[in-house]
Amino acid sequence: MDVWGEINGVEKIGDFVSIVADSAANQELAYITGAGVSMVQKMPSWDQYVDDLIDYWKSHVDTLNSNYSAVDSFVLIKSKVQT
Repeated sequence: MDVWGEINGVEKIGDFVSIVADSAANQELAYITGAGVSMVQKMPSWDQYVDDLIDYWKSHVDTLNSNYSAVDSFVLIKSKVQT
């Protein structure tokens, strides 16, 4: 079934509903949502989410570096003890 061709030619909402119902009954329906759905719930857009992550890591890079230093020191000490 060429759903897009049929939807583009639909002039009545009832026809559209029939197409969706038939597609669902034939297991040919894919329901896709975009970022707008979550934005209604006050969630950030992808752009805002990425910007927030960048800002977070800019202000926490020292913490990240110190954690890696602590892990590196532990691994180095452990390897010296085992040899």
